[in-house]
Amino acid sequence: MGKELRLLASGGKSVEVQGCPYSFVNQNILYVSSYLLNPITIASTAILSFTLVNNLIVASFVFFFFRGNLYPCISLLAVSAHLSLYTVIGVASLFLRFPSNLQRFISILGLLVGFLTLVTGNWLLNGMDWSFISDTYGFMKDSHLHLTVTLLLVAVFSSYPTLNDSSIYLSLLPIFDQYKKYVLFILFSTNNVVILDPRFTLVIGGTIVTCVILMPIMWHMWIVAGSGNANFYFAVTLIYNVSQIYLMMDLMFAYFRKEADDICANLVTPKTNFILY
Repeated sequence: MGKELRLLASGGKSVEVQGCPYSFVNQNILYVSSYLLNPITIASTAILSFTLVNNLIVASFVFFFFRGNLYPCISLLAVSAHLSLYTVIGVASLFLRFPSNLQRFISILGLLVGFLTLVTGNWLLNGMDWSFISDTYGFMKDSHLHLTVTLLLVAVFSSYPTLNDSSIYLSLLPIFDQYKKYVLFILFSTNNVVILDPRFTLVIGGTIVTCVILMPIMWHMWIVAGSGNANFYFAVTLIYNVSQIYLMMDLMFAYFRKEADDICANLVTPKTNFILY
């Protein structure tokens, strides 16, 4: 830890690195080749992927991180977080690399200032108009349905899901009475516009009921009787989650069809196809 090590930039001579427990002497070719000759790197370069820019920034951050330069690390991490917010978790590594309270305070302050500066710059470059955000993500105007879909996503994608996770959002479904005519098998709306029924309504209901019945049976075969293995139970839970995803698609499809019916009902004909993408 207090030793001065060497980070080679090129040739046989090196640059001093303080507080780094790793030696980089005479390993220039290996480090450069492991990145430049990586097939994934070559393929990403060939297709002109924008991730190369982010990788360049992250690689520069790593370089200054190993050299022990705090301020370049903070600046590069702010730029990287602006491009991909997930890299902000690198601040935890900065806390370990620079343990003093002052350095940690500078890290947080610099990261926030740099990130907000870049966001403000984007706002100015867009003519101080971010209406594209509402145009892109503002399609969900029903906050109650949005909450229900969010709870559904949590139930599906949580790390350790349980059967009871779905009880809350399922109890909220009867609230959306205005979408009932778009979810049930009803062919005509009040505006005499033909409404096609959702593709998966009957399949979803039957699948959920079947999975709920099979789950304890498969668990008993796996744990108690020993006549089955874990794949039996996991297969049922997988199908159960797939049915929940289809339920979310039905809810979204009903929402968009209602929006089309409210906004441009005169343009919808019996031959109109609704495509959710």
